[in-house]
Amino acid sequence: MIRLVRGSLADVRAEGILRPVGSMLEAVTASGRELDRKAGDSVRRRLEGLGEVPVGGAVVTPGGGVEVPFLIHAVIQSRDEAPTEPTVRLALTNGLRRAAEWELVSLALPPLGTGVGQMDVERAASAMVGVILEHRAVSDH
Repeated sequence: MIRLVRGSLADVRAEGILRPVGSMLEAVTASGRELDRKAGDSVRRRLEGLGEVPVGGAVVTPGGGVEVPFLIHAVIQSRDEAPTEPTVRLALTNGLRRAAEWELVSLALPPLGTGVGQMDVERAASAMVGVILEHRAVSDH
């Protein structure tokens, strides 16, 4: 089931949150920075220890101080590459794969690639809906 909820991503109740990040696993939105603060130093240290992740990659960490067991960090951009429909699709595909590998049943995610100066909401939504429908067709999770 897909459910649309308005509110703070940091307050979501789910098994995981998929969040858009840059290639150095840094927050790229205000809600991402809020998650960083709430997740705390242990998550920040884990992310710093991973180094740079290619655009389209996705990594899993514990939720830290966020009230979800897991955070999935999906890389939608780098210093040299802005978010595009293909990079959002790839990052979301890999993020959903990580969620399935970890057998997460519920996953919260914000619109990906819609921050200031990025894609418009319609293009981002179109890219995301296609990936979600494809994932649901081939996955049990």
